[in-house]
Amino acid sequence: MSFGYVVLAAVVLLCAWMARVNARYTAAEAARAQGPDAEVESLWSVFGLPEQGSDLPARVGDLLERVTPDDLRTKHGVVALAIMAARSGHHDVLEALARRAARLDGGCGETAALGVLAAAYGGDLRLAMERQSQSQSAMASCASCGASGDAKILLQEAEIALDALRSGALETAGEALHLRVG
Repeated sequence: MSFGYVVLAAVVLLCAWMARVNARYTAAEAARAQGPDAEVESLWSVFGLPEQGSDLPARVGDLLERVTPDDLRTKHGVVALAIMAARSGHHDVLEALARRAARLDGGCGETAALGVLAAAYGGDLRLAMERQSQSQSAMASCASCGASGDAKILLQEAEIALDALRSGALETAGEALHLRVG
């Protein structure tokens, strides 16, 4: 067999391998476009827009009834759902979302910030402060975390919750948590 045939066979094998990789990637993208992450993304894309009205907390609640943290496959889906849950008063799911984020990307600053948010709304100042330190360290070492819009929003939410916990504005009433108004 001549060198030309060997090169041609190698090119054909490489093309076949690339086609398989592309097919798997396309199938994974299609699954994400229809699954729980897509449901989260759909609500996230309109969350907070004034024209959506005041029913968004209820829509987040409905979403949380259909989608569990373990259903989510992307860190973005977990972070978006955590931000929406925090802003709409669904604090009970935050620790489960923080655990899910840790399984998806344990060393990430966003993951650590989710832990801060969960601990603050859980009423544990010591744990929230410990997680805050870990979060800042992870964010400082990761250029992509600090640059993402989701990360910035998440960090703001974590800081708001931590400040409220420190000041005593975050109260525990049984298992329900809320911010004091006024």
